[in-house]
Amino acid sequence: MAKKQTKPNPADKLKNMKFKIVVIGAGGTGSYFLKEFSRFVSGTDYLYKISGMYIFDGDHVEESNLKRQCFLKEDIGAGKATIMAEILNDSFELNWKAFPEYVTNVEQLVSKIELSKNEMPILIGCVDNHGCRMVLEDLFRLWPNCVYFDSANEFESGEVVLSYRFLDRQLSKLRTEIFPDVLKGDLRNVTEMSCEELNVSSPQHITVNMMAGLVLLSSLSSFLNDYKVTPGFVSFNARTLSSDFYPAPSE
Repeated sequence: MAKKQTKPNPADKLKNMKFKIVVIGAGGTGSYFLKEFSRFVSGTDYLYKISGMYIFDGDHVEESNLKRQCFLKEDIGAGKATIMAEILNDSFELNWKAFPEYVTNVEQLVSKIELSKNEMPILIGCVDNHGCRMVLEDLFRLWPNCVYFDSANEFESGEVVLSYRFLDRQLSKLRTEIFPDVLKGDLRNVTEMSCEELNVSSPQHITVNMMAGLVLLSSLSSFLNDYKVTPGFVSFNARTLSSDFYPAPSE
């Protein structure tokens, strides 16, 4: 009688892998996630699972950012990626690498994030630009193994989509597959927008940025603990301090 074949269990293989943490966006959500994740991982056994830490953001700190992002007055004028990496490395003895640039194409990230056979990237999307999200989704599809947590929020609510690839097989849906209306919006990246368009503000309450960062932290820490991603997304509301998980069909 033929032996029944079983699907490979990602957790078994991932126990022996190292992870590269790639954070795209160091502003509203990203600055809070970066601070608390660095505090969480510093000095723990989780740190030994991480072989690289990267921050990408082309923005500079402005005075208007101080009301709802994790920056101080003396940071004004500095690149967000650069100042965050400096602060986190000094405070928690880590090795974040800063890239003060906007992410506009897949090759840009592939050239900077070199992966060995036993390394896996974990993408943390903290952007407010659908054009950048499209690049990150293309990158997710390119890598045979990848975890991608994509955060998006408005003034007081938002969601984090949990996506996962293993052995060149997509195991959970991306944002555009769960929320296809994203594809009907503005898909330009920031370098294609005028100064007037970039200056149009869509304010977010400081608590929603902090809550989005907390959901990302919880999702990543859970993955580092048991190497599992449950397909779906977390919807959260900072005004009511509530969150709910909604499962999505596997690919």
